Amino acid sequence: QLLANNAIFQSVLNNIIDFVNERRTYVMSGWVALSMEGPVVSSVSHSPLRPSSVEEVTINANVEAAAGGSISSVTLYWRTRGGFNSVEMSLGDGIWSATLPPQPMLEIVEYYVEAIQTISGEESSSSTFQPPTAAQKPMSYAVGPPDGWVVGPRVVFNEVSGKKMDWIEIYNPTPDPINLAGYYLNKGGMPGEGFFFDPSFDDEYLIVVPMGFLLVYCNVDQADLPASTPLVTNFDIIADGDVLTLYNADILVDFVRFGRMFKGMSRGREMDGSPDWVEKYKPTPCASNGMLGDLNEDGVVGQDDLLALLAVFGQICHCPCAEDLNGDGTVNTGDLLILLGAFNG
Repeated sequence: QLLANNAIFQSVLNNIIDFVNERRTYVMSGWVALSMEGPVVSSVSHSPLRPSSVEEVTINANVEAAAGGSISSVTLYWRTRGGFNSVEMSLGDGIWSATLPPQPMLEIVEYYVEAIQTISGEESSSSTFQPPTAAQKPMSYAVGPPDGWVVGPRVVFNEVSGKKMDWIEIYNPTPDPINLAGYYLNKGGMPGEGFFFDPSFDDEYLIVVPMGFLLVYCNVDQADLPASTPLVTNFDIIADGDVLTLYNADILVDFVRFGRMFKGMSRGREMDGSPDWVEKYKPTPCASNGMLGDLNEDGVVGQDDLLALLAVFGQICHCPCAEDLNGDGTVNTGDLLILLGAFNG
């Protein structure tokens, strides 16, 4: 009986497969749009690249129709929160464009483009999205402050981790030490809110040396920290995306808004102090975002770096402590193994 039931099932399944294949052949032969390539969207960009809260942003797209087709419309979809808004793009000098209004500081604007072409002699049409993931993973830009809000010399957010143990890395890209006494660190709040860098803290927790780092932990019990530190906020980093702001009195020193972080990863500047933020598969707390293990930053993980690590091996360290490659608060065998794994000189 079981064999008979299996035979019946297989017979029905084969009939369904045959029906689907026949239907597909019929549809594809009778509907030109399904068998044609869609329009080509070769590039989409926004200008200015890093807009301020008082600037309009122009979205540009290069669009070409496939052979036998013509572009009927190009639509820009955009949002800050909630559902996407749509704007019809206009053609000028061979470029399709649309302009978005200024958005509030620290806002993230997501967008994508849909190009639709019609087929000559057909009532049907075909479309292409750019990026292909459309609303699932759109393009985006962050809105910065107007000119004059951010002043130098200044420290910057350099790397953020919102998984396992939340922390924020602050970096000093200047040739002079910078004292953070009196600064406030918060999540998109106003001056005077959030974590306060108390002037009574020891200098090692306030002064960021030239090209050095300072690590701030977020809502972590002291017992779970690799070393005792007063730099612990009362807020978490949201791993699905968050915003951070740093103020000196009422002056915005730096801000960053970032997207989702996956387990074991962090978000950081591509190179220390650089404008571009990327996903980091190997977080580097209190160490350069360049080459992991390149302690002297000469572009090579070599003998000099190995000797530098061995010179402080076994020590408990606070930021700046570039030799603590795994960020556990101690220069140990784990750090040595990471360095040897990256050894190339």
